[in-house]
Amino acid sequence: MKKVIMLSVVATFGLVLTFGIGNQSTNKATSSIEGVKVIQYAHGET
Repeated sequence: MKKVIMLSVVATFGLVLTFGIGNQSTNKATSSIEGVKVIQYAHGET
């Protein structure tokens, strides 16, 4: 039960952080952040 709660807290925090960054950044900055994430994902990094 604790694992489920922890996972949902982490997931919620991740969503809040992502949307917070997106709202504070310009579209160009958000695009570069997403591009870096995609590149890291392609290289198997987290």
